[in-house]
Amino acid sequence: MKLVVVVLSEDSRLQALLQGLVENGIKGATIISSQGLARALEDAEDYSFLGSIKAFLDPQQYGSTVFSVIQDNQVELVSKAIKQTVGDLSQPDMGIMFTIPVDYVEGIRFD
Repeated sequence: MKLVVVVLSEDSRLQALLQGLVENGIKGATIISSQGLARALEDAEDYSFLGSIKAFLDPQQYGSTVFSVIQDNQVELVSKAIKQTVGDLSQPDMGIMFTIPVDYVEGIRFD
C-alpha cells in the first residue's frame, strides 16, 4: 500500500481532481487546505497597505492537499487522473504528487 499525497497550488482544481480520482477507482481521501512556504512568507511580509490591496485583488491564497491510502497498482491511476484533470505537474505553480510506503493500516477496505 501507499499513501499518495497530492498538493495543489490552487483550490480551483480540487473538484475536478476529486471527480477524476473517483472515476479511476479511488474511493476515499482526506482533503486539507494548505499553503506553500513562498506564499506563507509573502503573507508575513504583506502587512502593509499595499499587501492588503494585493490580498483583496488575489484572494486565492490557499491550495489543497489530498491524502489517500491506495494499493500499489493504483499509483498510475492517480497519476493519470491528475494529468487529465489538473494538468502537467512539471509546469510551474501546478502542484506535486508523491507516495509514501504504508506498512500497516486499519479501517480501509479495498473491495
